[in-house]
Amino acid sequence: VMKKRITKKHIILISIGIVLFSVIGYAAYFWNQINNPKNLFDIPANRDTQGNKTEETEFEIEPYRFQEDKLNILLLGLDANDKRYKYMGAFRTDTIMLAAIDFTENKVDLISIPRDSYVKIPGRRERGRVNAAFVYGGGFKGEGFATTIQTVSDLLGGIPIHYYAAIDMNIFIKIIDTLGGITYEVDIPVPSVGIQPGLHKLDGKQALAYARNRKTPGGDIDRVDRQQRLMISILNQLKSTDSLLKLPGIYDSIKDDIWTNLNIRQIAALALFAAKLDMADLKRHMIPGTFLDMDGFSYWGIDQQKKNQLINELFGLNITAYDKEDDVYYIKTQLRKKLAELKALVQEWID
Repeated sequence: VMKKRITKKHIILISIGIVLFSVIGYAAYFWNQINNPKNLFDIPANRDTQGNKTEETEFEIEPYRFQEDKLNILLLGLDANDKRYKYMGAFRTDTIMLAAIDFTENKVDLISIPRDSYVKIPGRRERGRVNAAFVYGGGFKGEGFATTIQTVSDLLGGIPIHYYAAIDMNIFIKIIDTLGGITYEVDIPVPSVGIQPGLHKLDGKQALAYARNRKTPGGDIDRVDRQQRLMISILNQLKSTDSLLKLPGIYDSIKDDIWTNLNIRQIAALALFAAKLDMADLKRHMIPGTFLDMDGFSYWGIDQQKKNQLINELFGLNITAYDKEDDVYYIKTQLRKKLAELKALVQEWID
């Protein structure tokens, strides 16, 4: 039997075949992974698939258990600009949302926390605005993310927050411009970019100006509602085939302005999950409360009873107790008493 001589050409073809087989095999493996989030999220965020601690995060993250918990991801929008990057190194988190994802039921609850919410902040004796937790924690160089996560978790009755993703709000300009703009029904005038109410094709700068606008009677509370609606509109547009094809380019252009403990596979899995999600299964919520003026500052005072009811409905936690000094109605009662005492003292002095 004659042996067939293996030429250089054969070696090249075999090498190409091996490479192609490897690429196709890896692509299939990657696709299978992002289509099965259990494989990607059923371990603590700062541990590898063998359970060994990694260097991805500087603080401990509570593990997520598939089919037992909702996957809770804290979404933060930073009010960054060039001056603040240069001189501060830490910014307020002016947009704070918790995405509670149920992979079993294929639904998402989006819970907004108004930036001026009056809360306890770990490490501080006095309560303050929730959007200051990142700064009090030391920002990027300190424990800014850990402090913000703990603050939000405490506010929500101790529910675990498994991952976080923070963005420089200015990247919305890149995202929307890369998508070719977004068609949106604007409900308020935005003079800074020359927009009047009505259906518009917004570019990135216009969309960001709309999302940041607080010059309405409800101030930041109105803005929370607008940001939620705008976010859902962007997700809807991303569901189109053309937009999905742009996702790798979008991610590449904004990756330097994202701070997260999610890895690239997890991000891809979430993008695919969002693309398949029926928007009717995305429910919007906001921490209940009312406006609170105190010591010359304006806050969002939290209705603790209604907040606990919301947590019970969304997470099945039967929370009934709370610190009365965190409740807006108790705070307002105490303020009225102090004002009455002050008026009595003034009247006594006059008399």
